[in-house]
Amino acid sequence: MSKPYTWNLNELYSGLNDPQIEADLQNSETIVSAFANKWRGRTDYLKDPAVLREALDELEALNRDIGTGSRVSYYLTLSRAIDQSNTELKGFEAVVEERMTNLASKKTFFGLSLGKIDPDVQQTMLESEELAPYRVWLKRRFEHAVHDFSEETENVLRHILPQASSAWESMVEELLSESSARVFTGKKKELVPFNGLANLLSSSNLRVIDEAGAGMARVMKKVAPIAEREINAIVTTNIRLNKLSKYDRVDAASFQGNDLDADVVDTILNTVKNNFAIAHEFFDLKSQLLGIETFEYHQRNLKYGDLPEGFSFEQTSDMIREMLAKLHPNFVVEFDRALADGHIDVFPRLGKRGGAACWHQLIGHPTYLMLNHTGSLDDVQTGAHEFGHYLNNLHMQSGGLCDSLTFGATTPMAEVASMFFEKYILDAVLKQANDEERLAILVGYLQDEVASIFRQSAATLFEQELYAQVEAEGYLSYKDIGQLFNKHMSAYLGPRASMAGDAHLGWVYWGHFRAEFYNYGYVFAMLVAKALQTRVDADPQYIDEFRRLLSTGMSQTSRDLLNSMGLDVSNESVWLMGLDQLSDVLEETKQLAKKLGKI
Repeated sequence: MSKPYTWNLNELYSGLNDPQIEADLQNSETIVSAFANKWRGRTDYLKDPAVLREALDELEALNRDIGTGSRVSYYLTLSRAIDQSNTELKGFEAVVEERMTNLASKKTFFGLSLGKIDPDVQQTMLESEELAPYRVWLKRRFEHAVHDFSEETENVLRHILPQASSAWESMVEELLSESSARVFTGKKKELVPFNGLANLLSSSNLRVIDEAGAGMARVMKKVAPIAEREINAIVTTNIRLNKLSKYDRVDAASFQGNDLDADVVDTILNTVKNNFAIAHEFFDLKSQLLGIETFEYHQRNLKYGDLPEGFSFEQTSDMIREMLAKLHPNFVVEFDRALADGHIDVFPRLGKRGGAACWHQLIGHPTYLMLNHTGSLDDVQTGAHEFGHYLNNLHMQSGGLCDSLTFGATTPMAEVASMFFEKYILDAVLKQANDEERLAILVGYLQDEVASIFRQSAATLFEQELYAQVEAEGYLSYKDIGQLFNKHMSAYLGPRASMAGDAHLGWVYWGHFRAEFYNYGYVFAMLVAKALQTRVDADPQYIDEFRRLLSTGMSQTSRDLLNSMGLDVSNESVWLMGLDQLSDVLEETKQLAKKLGKI
């Protein structure tokens, strides 16, 4: 019988009634207030490196475990993830969030004040040996400061922006989530919630996919006029904020937030766009395997073949251990400790949220990983992916390179850590598969890789043009937005794809378009992960460089870190390395299909 493998949250608190919760909140309020009272109004730390070192040491200590009520907030977030219907938790979380927002406002002055330091003095600060431990953090703060608002404006925006954009997004999400459609699910017609319809698009049954696609379209047609106003409001808000913040292009704020330079992202997108033919070749192969001439947009994920299933978590754990052991023995020790310490919640149960995720908060808090393992191949791959995030956090905490101010990773770099393991868990699964299963697994793998690289690139190019047109014309109808969407999706899907019918509505439910240039981060991550895999495959000792990446966090810029690892991210050769690896797998898949007489 399987072990329960549930979270042990007692490392944080014993329950909602734990008196330490209120004690910690009050402690946070006391310490943050003391920090604000000590440094607000002073100017000596803006001129003297020794005094600034004192202030930063205090800020670093504050953010190590206490933060602005962060331990309590973290506990509530985790508790809600496994008990979503608990109304007491929801109410308590709202109260704590308000207290945290007020506390965060008390610290706003400090970062803004640093940003106002005279540029010559900034340079002196960056060259100071006294401030050497905080040099990267300070440099990043100075660079961001060019785009700062006043303290008063920052605090106003903190309270208003959720209503200016997030509330719009929440409204559309709720309208979609409250909708459903009656469709054929494989055996009978059923009423399926909208969020469940998207899952049916990966079926191997064409009727299921067509009915799910039609059901989604019925819902999206009703929501499209509202989503039109929503996306225009969000895009216009972001355009105006970026202008007021003095960014030179609409996506620059996102690049800076992700610690990437515009020239790097432009090089990635151009390289991928120039190689859309790889995606076209994949969809040509898949169409031949499925025996179809063309496919509709909603049919793009039509599954080929029968994938192995029924993987127990014990089997999955053994494959993950085998994979980790080949890469580095310490990884296995860390995986087993995570299970033993109650840091991995494995199985679905009533009240637990769906999907998988890895949570961390401050450097002094334990990391928790959530799965919903049911035995599918996807669950095996997800387990390896999410443990990559777990290892990343663990190494940042213990590697000695991060302090509390540089603990954490941008989304692109965090995804590098997790995507790196995907190829190796695939190798472990393929070892156990016969040729028919192997072909189905490889086609599924390529489907995911093409989506992560080419589809996300096309999505970013769509978003760039969407922002440009909204800025030029002031407002776009949902039909105009749909035309732009079709243009960019068809570019990566290739000549086998048809964008007829309701394909133009595909942007309505794609939440990442509301996150202001989110998609390119996954392209960066996937291609960097592939470049790292190529290096490790050529030289197993290179895994130590990958472990250094896991430990670095924000203590180096991503560009400097990757350059130090021999990956010049401004050169398209790095990105071609990843695309070449994908081409090799595609060729292997084609040869296997020919061997089996499928094409």
